[in-house]
Amino acid sequence: MTPALRAILGKQAPDMDMTNRVAIAKKLVQLAIAGDVQAIKLIYERVDGKVPDPIEMSGPSGAPLEIFIRRVTQANADTDN
Repeated sequence: MTPALRAILGKQAPDMDMTNRVAIAKKLVQLAIAGDVQAIKLIYERVDGKVPDPIEMSGPSGAPLEIFIRRVTQANADTDN
């Protein structure tokens, strides 16, 4: 499907002095300027990248995670072996 779409998008748009790809991009921008929220969202996702979904991390049963920090110095590293 992708090769077929790319081939069609690269062709001259009917009655226009541009490719189908450019004609579609222009139409999308026109829709966004007119306030079409879906068009605005699509443009931002294509230009800036899709915002990743947030990831919530928690411990067992939703409890807060416990974080343990151990400071390692050269003296500690030498005696741990």
